[in-house]
Amino acid sequence: MLTRLRPKRGLNLQSLRDALEEVDRISREQSGYLYKLLVARQQIKLKMYQERGHSRAHFHVDYGQINHAAVFAVDTGERIEGNLDRKYDRAITAWTIANRKALLAIWSALQSGESETPFIRSLTEIRYR
Repeated sequence: MLTRLRPKRGLNLQSLRDALEEVDRISREQSGYLYKLLVARQQIKLKMYQERGHSRAHFHVDYGQINHAAVFAVDTGERIEGNLDRKYDRAITAWTIANRKALLAIWSALQSGESETPFIRSLTEIRYR
């Protein structure tokens, strides 16, 4: 099933996001948790969950094989839980601040059960230094 999800030659960011969104949908259905894969780059995956009992907008960071290695607050960009290598920590904080408006819209849509797709597409690529 995953072979049909392989992006074609001339891969661009949007086609990669679309392919990952399909993988995400399959994973979500199997796990029973509603979440949205925001970004996947190298060893890092940023995921936002539907967590109706949580009032502060945040997302989870998977690092390599470690799920929920860290949690970042959307409003400030600060890491509020867990640990990451400094290189990733700084990059994720900067990315969060740059994408705050879209991330808040995604959080709101996920919590209310609405479509977050238009906001996902507006996210910029994360850059590590």
